[in-house]
Amino acid sequence: MGQRHSIACALVAPLVVLAGCMETGPLRHDQSLVESSRQLAAAHDPRLRPFIEALYRDGEWNAVLNFQQLALAAMEIGELKIAADSLDSAITRVEAIYADDENARKARSAFNQEAVKDFKGEPYERAMLYYYRGLLYAHEGDFQNARAAFLAADRHDTLSSAEDREFAGDFGMMKYLAGWASYCDGDETRGGQLVNEAKASDDLVRRLPDRPPKRLLLVDAGGAPEKYREGQFGERLKFRASALADDDVRVHPSESGPPNPLPLVAIGDVAYQARTRGGREVDAILAGKAQFKETAATVAAIGTQTGALMSIAGAQSGQRDVMNAGFASMLASVIASAISDATAPQADVRAWRSLPSRVLMADLTNVPSSALRLTGASGARPLTLHPESRHACSIAYGRTTSPLMTADGGVVTTESVRPQENGREQRNAAFRDELTTRFAPGALATR
Repeated sequence: MGQRHSIACALVAPLVVLAGCMETGPLRHDQSLVESSRQLAAAHDPRLRPFIEALYRDGEWNAVLNFQQLALAAMEIGELKIAADSLDSAITRVEAIYADDENARKARSAFNQEAVKDFKGEPYERAMLYYYRGLLYAHEGDFQNARAAFLAADRHDTLSSAEDREFAGDFGMMKYLAGWASYCDGDETRGGQLVNEAKASDDLVRRLPDRPPKRLLLVDAGGAPEKYREGQFGERLKFRASALADDDVRVHPSESGPPNPLPLVAIGDVAYQARTRGGREVDAILAGKAQFKETAATVAAIGTQTGALMSIAGAQSGQRDVMNAGFASMLASVIASAISDATAPQADVRAWRSLPSRVLMADLTNVPSSALRLTGASGARPLTLHPESRHACSIAYGRTTSPLMTADGGVVTTESVRPQENGREQRNAAFRDELTTRFAPGALATR
């Protein structure tokens, strides 16, 4: 009896420990954080306040995502210094984990094991982060940094946090734009090389001109890829296309000009990048590992099989100890499996909601961007970036959906109710001090 009791205790003990370690539920934000966030945001455009409040409130846990969404909102209303500063802040945090060196690889490995981790995004989200930074550099006429940003976007498309290896990039738009920036910077050789590499990796880019037009229009069309959970415990991260349409986008040369729209061609498919890794279709991302559709997972229940064989052998030979040991092995295997399943972390479905589904391009040669009229499924939209007339090369940029909050006609919400500290108290305190200085009235004007 005593021996059986000891075995039972040994088997049940992990469940007791597990129950003691489980969180009892999400905690809402401390009211003082909410008030401080509102005070910080009060000096800024009302359309940006919810983004700044979320940034302060969530701390480092959600900093990259909040900086990304703030950046696109700031671009929308012409606050380009806030946009650039926010993108740079997000990039700094991403590079700390995804820099291409040995220390960063070790950090990525540890990072992927955290049940609650700071947001760094999926590969397509990180690639788009650098894409927008490249647009702002190009807008300033800084073509060398624009090229570096577009190449970083291409690199991050190859660095998958869901995989143990690196895939060849197939987001050819990024290298094509890097080639465009090289041509604009006077580097013909590098420009041609990058364009050729882009065409070799992506069918969408293959049909584009070998030499990109000097003056481009880029349009973000449709809504961001959606992340959702699947599986018994919500442990599988999956992707689906947005319901926001992106197939009825038109750009007219002027309000009163010819009715025929400019030819638009898709050069980047963000939704495709979300659901693939290096061109391979992803069924789900499970516990930090991409599950590919062409790979059939097999699970060998070694403990259960071994226990069953021991039980049968013990029964046939009359050796009760062997039979009992077999039963114990089977039971332990079942319990261990149950504990493993029960403690599988829920998939992280935080997502950059203001991303597009696709990126479209038009040639603006001999077309004044100031007169362009962009229309999509949601109606007429103003361009976000107009080319600077002092530069021979330029990128005009617009989008079919607003990156503002839903209350302001956009697609973003920033609700968050989970505890944000989780051992980050010191980091968050320093981060909030930094934000207080950064978003003080007039501070960004001097940066």
